[in-house]
Amino acid sequence: VSGYAGYRVSGWHWVFGSEVSESFEGEVELTQDIVSMFSKDQRLIIAVEWAAKTYTLEVDPTTGYKFETKTGTFGEDITLWTNTYNRSFMKFAGWSVGDSVYKNSATVRLDDIMAIAGDANNDRIVFGMSWIDNEYQVQYNLDG
Repeated sequence: VSGYAGYRVSGWHWVFGSEVSESFEGEVELTQDIVSMFSKDQRLIIAVEWAAKTYTLEVDPTTGYKFETKTGTFGEDITLWTNTYNRSFMKFAGWSVGDSVYKNSATVRLDDIMAIAGDANNDRIVFGMSWIDNEYQVQYNLDG
């Protein structure tokens, strides 16, 4: 079963009309009782149960900066880290995943962009640190 970003299969049900079996996980033995109760025209309908995934959130270790690991569940709010580190001639722009950048210390919803990154990385979402150059304005007086 292919999944949806942010969700995992949590169980299965046999379905026949309005009748639904108890939930089961993993493998199940197909018995004559199940076939009799839930088959129609020699077809069995199986419904899948989905549950929101929980991810490990971390700052890319190659940044050289240390931050605690967090956990978050798809669809729920998480508060990102507070960066207090500085880089010469640069300003911290935020935490990045894919093409998205999230503000410092922001409370954000664990969204599809994060989930897709986590699903591709064993349920780990690795945030980069985005920096931008400081802008300077230089003025001088020609008269003196």
